[in-house]
Amino acid sequence: MQRRLPRGTDAALLVEAFTTPAGASFQMDALRKVSQAPVKGALDTHYHFDHSMGNAFYGTKGIEVWAHPAVARRIVDSYAPLQGADRAAALGPFEKRVKDAKSEVERAHAQSDLNVSTLLFQLTNASVLALPNRPLDPTKLPLKVELGGLTAMIESYPGHSGTDLVVRVPDQNVVYTGDLLFNGCIPSASTRRRRFPGGARR
Repeated sequence: MQRRLPRGTDAALLVEAFTTPAGASFQMDALRKVSQAPVKGALDTHYHFDHSMGNAFYGTKGIEVWAHPAVARRIVDSYAPLQGADRAAALGPFEKRVKDAKSEVERAHAQSDLNVSTLLFQLTNASVLALPNRPLDPTKLPLKVELGGLTAMIESYPGHSGTDLVVRVPDQNVVYTGDLLFNGCIPSASTRRRRFPGGARR
């Protein structure tokens, strides 16, 4: 990985579960290339699927998953209804928007939403929904996490999903922002709330 993980001499902190358990496993492998320090926890910066669908990997390793208290419920409410759902019912409205688009711009946005929705449907039906098991109360943050010669600060800034946490490492002048900061992106399906059949939302 190009980024440095928050790690000290005594412990390390993993940030994000990525889109699949394979992504979370890759992060663990990257850590083990540079450190054998025990993992204190893994943090979901927010509930969106591309940051939480890999949580099952951490569960198999006995690693606590830390997150905003609302993350577990938002994962269940947003993604559980898609598991076993009829594909046509879930994706039909998005396909219709592409077909009915009146302009190239409208069609491009509709296609973007369809692409993300299709990916989400496929991932949800191929994944075990594993939930965070250590809620971090925003009213009790910032939380100082001592890693041994390095301090990580977990802070709450709910500007993207309402469940957003960041990890700030003052000594390294690094902040792990989740999706509070985008670079080279325009607002798309990943940043707009959408409703799926059954009430699932993004």
